[in-house]
Amino acid sequence: MNPVAARSPGRELNWRSKGSLVDALVEKLDAKLREWKPETAAQVRQCLAEVIDLADRDVLDLTRSRAAEQEVLDLLDEPTSR
Repeated sequence: MNPVAARSPGRELNWRSKGSLVDALVEKLDAKLREWKPETAAQVRQCLAEVIDLADRDVLDLTRSRAAEQEVLDLLDEPTSR
């Protein structure tokens, strides 16, 4: 299964090789950046620049994932059973 599609049900990108996957991602990003509000597009650009910088420094795996952070916050918000 397409790893991108697995994370985004119903939003499968068409690709058959590594090159076309990148092309599909770039095309989708370009379309979304034009679609979103300027503030949202600016935030996405900043986040992507940070991810690229972290990957260039080989420290990407050291950053806390947003999903893990949200999971912890959800656990903290759950009512305690006594």
